[in-house]
Amino acid sequence: MASGNFSLALGSGFGVDGGATAAGDSSIAIGRRSVSSAAFATAIGAFSSSTGTNATAIGTDSNAYGNNSIAIGRNAVANSPGGVAVGTDAFVSQNASGAFAFPGATAAEPHSVVAVGRIFASDFVITLRAPYNTWLKSGDGLCTDSSGSQVKYGNTTDGDMISWTREGGGTDDSLEVCKLRCENATGCESFTRDSSDGECILYTAAYTISTLPIGSATSWECWHRSVDPLSPAQPPSASPTGTSEISLVSLVAKVEELAARVAALEGM
Repeated sequence: MASGNFSLALGSGFGVDGGATAAGDSSIAIGRRSVSSAAFATAIGAFSSSTGTNATAIGTDSNAYGNNSIAIGRNAVANSPGGVAVGTDAFVSQNASGAFAFPGATAAEPHSVVAVGRIFASDFVITLRAPYNTWLKSGDGLCTDSSGSQVKYGNTTDGDMISWTREGGGTDDSLEVCKLRCENATGCESFTRDSSDGECILYTAAYTISTLPIGSATSWECWHRSVDPLSPAQPPSASPTGTSEISLVSLVAKVEELAARVAALEGM
């Protein structure tokens, strides 16, 4: 049954509900009991379901629930907006927006790429995540180096001052702008800021201690970048963008190897 404007439904079955249903405008449903209930949704395959706007489900029992999601393969499920599940039993959870799951894998983090396989009793997981870039407040007052001395202008044995800016307390002096300035400065791991006039001083060292505890009566504050818990320990300047890094070439090679092994197993 095609009830949506400009919709298409192709597929037969037993009883009233056995056929294909295209209820969304410009939707397509092809296959026994396939359902496309949202605008521009596509469901192709027996018992496939596409309920998200502009979502696509291809394969028996495939389900694309999130808007702009894609599920390809038997029992593939894409629950999140922009989620992509490719292969048998690939699964993208509801909160994992923009994530990608390969066959048999579950993507639970936003913007992650997850592949799971078991080849000759060897388990392996390949995971890519969005850039890890969490800031932690070291405390109020000025930053303090490892010797206990306060840091403002100039260099210390822990690291160097990169630059400082003060634009007069306008929108360009906000805390978020100061964080961005550090993120965009090569080697920046911490900064101190004066909230009264927006002065922002960037450092290469990750100063985790300040002269005063959080909540003190001062306009100065010290911030540092946190360590990615899923990455090996690195020197502060080794990853200036604060990302969990993996070589794209290495990733592609590993994914291709995984795909070849899975194909070999499926051919047995």
